[in-house]
This record gives sequence, structure tokens and C-alpha cells, in this order.
Amino acid sequence: MALLELRNKKSHAVVELGEAPLPFGFDAERRLVCGKPVAEKIGSVEGRTLRWAGGERLLEPGVAVDVDGVELTLHADEADLHAAALNEIAGLLWSVRDADELLGRVLDAVLRVLKVERATIALRDDDDAIAPRVTRGEGLELNASVVQATIESSAAILTSSAAVEDSDDGESGGFTIDVRSVLCAPLHDFGVLYVDNAGRRAHFTNQELEFTSGIAQLASYAASNLATTRALEEENTLLKRRLGLGGEIVHASDSMATVFERVEKAAGFDATVLITGESGVGKEMVARELHRQSPRSEHLFVAVNCAAIPETLLESELFGYASQSGIAGADPKGRAGRFEQAEFGTIFLDEIGEMKPELQVKLLRILQDKMIDRLGGAEPRHIDVRIVVATNQKLALLVREGAFREDLYYRLNVVTIEVPPLRRRRADIEVLTEFFLRNYPGPESLRKVGMTKAALKALKSYDWPGNVRELKNCIEQALIMGDGKAIRVGDLPAAVRANVKTDVMDEDLEPLSEIEKRHIARVLKATGWNKAKSSRILGISKPTLYDKIRNCALKPDAPA
Repeated sequence: MALLELRNKKSHAVVELGEAPLPFGFDAERRLVCGKPVAEKIGSVEGRTLRWAGGERLLEPGVAVDVDGVELTLHADEADLHAAALNEIAGLLWSVRDADELLGRVLDAVLRVLKVERATIALRDDDDAIAPRVTRGEGLELNASVVQATIESSAAILTSSAAVEDSDDGESGGFTIDVRSVLCAPLHDFGVLYVDNAGRRAHFTNQELEFTSGIAQLASYAASNLATTRALEEENTLLKRRLGLGGEIVHASDSMATVFERVEKAAGFDATVLITGESGVGKEMVARELHRQSPRSEHLFVAVNCAAIPETLLESELFGYASQSGIAGADPKGRAGRFEQAEFGTIFLDEIGEMKPELQVKLLRILQDKMIDRLGGAEPRHIDVRIVVATNQKLALLVREGAFREDLYYRLNVVTIEVPPLRRRRADIEVLTEFFLRNYPGPESLRKVGMTKAALKALKSYDWPGNVRELKNCIEQALIMGDGKAIRVGDLPAAVRANVKTDVMDEDLEPLSEIEKRHIARVLKATGWNKAKSSRILGISKPTLYDKIRNCALKPDAPA
């Protein structure tokens, strides 16, 4: 048996050479293919002769030949095939970041090398049961005893058994002998690689057992590495979320699309931007997005809530103070204010309408001259900073009432971006809800919780006077007070439930068929999809269980 290994920068394959010529090249999406019609043919191999536009040559075992960026290597026996497959899986460790895709590629290699029709990788679930995660082929049932023995011994197991079955083909004396062979290799202590010999007549060999064990070791290392990477990424995202970083703005409404258009247009300029909107609509998130898209994005974004800092401290907080300033409790060396901290970046002044007149004068000077005066300082300092401000008040009205300087208002009102309240962009409610569910900074299990249609309908019918901030708090409360499986109307705050109609509440009651489907899925998952055991637990016959699996469209890799 001769085997041909083909490889380029993006793909890898090992195929068995037969008598017919084997073409190879690229498909329409520029993926490496061989043994079938190709959109872009590079060459072909017949016997051990390689033919391509540059001529032809005889392939020698173990000697790689490069043809237009595709490397071809001839392997003389099965051991070479196993080594090539292991090499292929090792290469995937660095190129595939999705766990299911990686495990699926591992199974594809196993099916190709062992010449079988089905295999699965089963992993421990949240209930500590071994259940299929990725499967190739249909009808494969895990032998619970073999799986348990494999995990407990941390060693690959090869088993074989024979079954005599009636035959009506008239050629085998009225019966056939079906030889069943199973390979089960451990993925450390969190799962197994499980293969049976369906699709081939021969049982597995010890050499194939060693190959499967090696594949499983590589797969377990890769899965563990991906899990660690994912955990670190989630932790990083969580820390950014808790620090107010990340800049995710989720929307689906036309009105927010208009906001983003204005942000994109204004981001490239240094003009002062005034962001208006009710409390809780997400003005700071818009300001962060403006900074992220600007040429200043590599420098700091400094946010100051002018209403949250006492008036007596706001001036020193914004402008800092000089050394030996004489201010009680001040650092003798002096301290830079928020404007200096934001040098070359962006400073965001929220609730600008709350700023007292004395500070308004200083802010006006900064806008005009780009100069600041530290408290107690003798020399003004030049700063290079972009200023973005926000308010939930009507500044024009404050100007008429004499509470806000008219000249400062016109300096600030160069570019205005209005963020609409949530009640005027109800299309955003569903996507925001999904975002808050999936990014809840609490137990991971709660980030998988769903929401009933009735609960979502209740959210959409509420006016949200507290806007996006109130919606976020509502989702967090529902997650904490709910059952950890799905958010229902009863889990929502009283204010949201107050105007919910009875018919909406009724929608939250599940039909019996849904409860039955979920229970069957849970039992199948707990038994590792052992249908005989599952039918006994459910108290129904095995044929009935098969009917229910088919009618409910249940699959091993679907969540219970």
C-alpha cells in the first residue's frame, strides 16, 4: 500500500494511491483537494509517477517534492500513514482555535486512517457524565463499561466481540458472524476518543491501538490548551468589563445606527463633541467609541463625572495642584489633574451642566488656548487633549436661566450627538438583553441561561425610564432570583411585571411536549446516550425512545 501526503500552508491530506490517476489542486475556495474534480488542477499522480506542467518525475518514499506550493511525500506503509496523521494533528494545535472544529478534524483523521465510518469524542459534562461532544457517523453507542475502564486506567483499550445473526442472502448457510471491535483511548481524565469498526470487516490491531492512543493524547492536550486559553480570555473580558473597558455597544435600531454614523464622521477630527441624552442611555459608551475610532486611541481615555465629585474637590481633580501648594492634605510634590493625565488622549466630562461657573471659566480657557493652571501654580501648562462632554440637561435652557455660560455653550456645541432613550429604540432591547446575559460578570453557568418568549415580550412592552442601565440591572436581578435555567416573567422586577397582561403570563407556561423533550434529553445525556439504559430509566420501550428521539429532533451534541 502506497500513501501520498499533500501539504501546503493552509491544508494537509493523506490519501491512498490506487491504479487510477490521482489529480490534485484547489477547489473554488482555494482549498487543497485531491482525488476528485478540482477547479484549478495542478497535477496528478499515477502509480508513483508525478506529472505536472513542469514535467514528470518518479516519487521516492520519504522524499518531499514541491509543485507550485504543494508539497508531496510518498509513504510506503501503514506506519508512515499513522505518523503523517499524528503530524497533521500536531499541526492543528497551533492553527485551530475553536474546540469543536479541532475535535472534528481529529475525528476526520481517525476515520481516514482506520477506514471506519463513525467515531466520537465524548467529554465530561456539568453533571460529571461522559457524553458525546463531537461525532462523525450515525448509530454509534458508547459502551459505558469500556469508557469507565478507560478513564480509570488512563490507558487505551481494544475490545472485540462476535455476534451471530440470521441471514437470508442464501450464501452463508442462514447466518452471518458480525465481528465488533472497539477502540477507546483516554483524553486525560475528562473524556475519551471512541471508535468502532463499522464500515470495515477487519477488527482493530495493536498498531492501530497505539495510533489511536497517540491521537487521543494530542487531542487532549489541544482541548486542555484551548480551554485554558478560553478561560484566560473570559477572565480578561471580565476584568475589562469590571473596569469599564472593552467598548462594546450593542444595537439593532436605526436610531442607534444614526448615532454610529455621526461617531464615525466625528472620530477623525479633534472638534469638541457634546453628547446629549437621558440618564442611563449609554453616553459614556458612545464617548469611548468615539475615542476608540479616533487617532488618539493609543492614548488614555479619562472619564470624569462632574456631578459625582464634590465641588470643593472638582477643581483640583480636573486641573491638579502645584508643589508646595499649601492645600491641606496635598502631596508636597504636587499632582497632575485629569486633563494632564489625558495628555494626547481624550477627556470625557459627564454631567457638564453640573459644573459651577468658576470652573466653567477655566474650561473655556482650555478650549480657547489649550492651557491649564494648576492650583497654587504660577506658570500655565500647555496640554494636547480632546474634550468630549455629555449632559442629560437642556444646556440651552440653562443658558437662558443664567446657570451656564453662553460662550462656553457655543464652544462645546461644535458637534452634537444625541443618544435616544431606550423606549424610542425598542429594537435594541432584545440584543441588549442577550448581551447582558452572555456577559454577566458572575458564575459561568448563569451566562448560559435563556429567556422565555413571555419574559422577552414583557421587557419589550416596558418603557424603561432608567434606560439601558435599568435594563442591565433588571437582567442581573432576574439571573440571581431565577432558577438558573431560564428567565421567566415572575423573575422580572415588579415595575416590569406591572403592565404585563394575563395572556403574556400564560405564554410562560410550557406545553407538556417541551417538558418531556427536555427530560428525555437530560436522561440521554446522563447515560452517555445509552438508549437501552435510558429507556429503562424513562420507563418506555427502546423503539418508543427511538421514535421520541426522532420526533423531538434530539442529537448527542445538542444541549439538554
